[in-house]
Amino acid sequence: MARETHETRTESPEALTKQDFEALARFRSGIRRYLRFSEETVRRHGVAPQQYQLMLAIKGFPGRDWAMVRELADGLQLRHHSVVELVNRAQSQRLVCRTTS
Repeated sequence: MARETHETRTESPEALTKQDFEALARFRSGIRRYLRFSEETVRRHGVAPQQYQLMLAIKGFPGRDWAMVRELADGLQLRHHSVVELVNRAQSQRLVCRTTS
């Protein structure tokens, strides 16, 4: 178990409290549980988690039912070329439809 000593810790008005860290840990745990549940659920339906995230990003895109690759890359926090490959694989499985602008 790691412990901080008062000598190595600097106090400031912005310092996080023990309660802050506990809340952050609970929040992260909740996110992780949701992601695991989602991954297991989509796999049972024959869809890779990355493909599900892609379809969710498209269907959930604000104001329209389509998105450009650069917008998807930004929303998914992936590189452009990675999203292109993801879209290519999803299109070959008929999960998404690509059109040219």
